[in-house]
Amino acid sequence: MRLRPILAICLIMVMATTSASAMGGKLGVQVAVINNRLAGELPEEGKWKGSSSLGYGLTAELNLTSDVALSFQPGYAPRHCRQEFEYRNEVIAHYDYEIDYFALPLLVRVSGNPIGTRGFVTAGLELNVLLDASIDVGEGPEDNTDSYRSSTLGALFGAGVMVPLGRNFLTVEVRYSQGLNDIVERDGREPQPGLGSPSVKYRGLSLQAGFLFTLGGE
Repeated sequence: MRLRPILAICLIMVMATTSASAMGGKLGVQVAVINNRLAGELPEEGKWKGSSSLGYGLTAELNLTSDVALSFQPGYAPRHCRQEFEYRNEVIAHYDYEIDYFALPLLVRVSGNPIGTRGFVTAGLELNVLLDASIDVGEGPEDNTDSYRSSTLGALFGAGVMVPLGRNFLTVEVRYSQGLNDIVERDGREPQPGLGSPSVKYRGLSLQAGFLFTLGGE
């Protein structure tokens, strides 16, 4: 399953590279450590907990002005988390969720030099296409891909720095993501354990590092 996002990223980026080269922009790679959790109503003894996982992807940027760029960043975005239930302050049960998406974020990056270092802020939306999902209730992972919608929409906000290396850049960014709609497929079936909340959304914080190559126009 992990091969599909890699092939999709490569295909998309071949087309994006042509546009970026012609119009002036950047092309690069990035990796991200993502701490994600789900959010939804739970019984009083239940709580959501975050779980960290590794994502990766590519970046294609088109320059709109010298300080503003449109950034397309397709990549593999795992949304892993845990749900715990406690009794008298002791964990009596837990569910581990592994939900994997192919993410298609489209952001605006605004950069400048406010403190002598080239910093930037980003904001935008992402479309997440479901790849696969599993749940582990303590007896090993079990596929539950059918419990989730095939796609979901999220909002992104971030801030970081761009370190120039000749005409290229090393980037480091902290980014917050917030799901905008329910990720669970609600078709009248008996819900999977822990997914019976009226609405379940994802949210996460990630630390991203990337390298951008300057193409044409600069």
